[in-house]
Order: sequence, then structure tokens, then C-alpha cells
Amino acid sequence: MVEKTVNLNYLKMILFSILENKISREKGSEIAFELRQLSDRNYLKYEPIDKEDLIWDTILFIEGLDLKDSPETYLHNDNDIKIYLKEYF
Repeated sequence: MVEKTVNLNYLKMILFSILENKISREKGSEIAFELRQLSDRNYLKYEPIDKEDLIWDTILFIEGLDLKDSPETYLHNDNDIKIYLKEYF
């Protein structure tokens, strides 16, 4: 397995891509799941390392964006994503 580096700009791009409907929430969640799996196997590097906690929290946030609270609505709506971006980026 190849080591991958993840940074906040990449994760920010995923969040904006979801908001702009360039990728689905499911695709964003899939990407975040793959990053989490890499981390579980020690194949994920955080750049910069001093932002590891924020990067990790953002990966988990993105991974949960496909969760629904009803058949038609998501647990985290677009406004929740905007608030997250404003608060942490």
C-alpha cells in the first residue's frame, strides 16, 4: 500500500465540492473512509503535522456527511458544512 499525504486544502476542496454539487456526499464520504483506512494502517501522513487533530476531525466530519436522518434529508445539511468551514477554515 502506498503512503498518502493529506492536508487541510484537500479536505476543504472536498467540502466545497460537496456544497457546489461537484461531487456527491456519498463520494466525499467514500474518500474520507479511504483516508481513515489509510490512517488505521499508518499509511497516512498529515501535512502539516501540527494540524493533525483538525485534519483528523475533518476527515471524520466528511465521512459522516452521507448519513441521513430521513429518506430525503441528510443529518448534516449544507448550512452545517458552511458553519464547519467558517469555524475551522
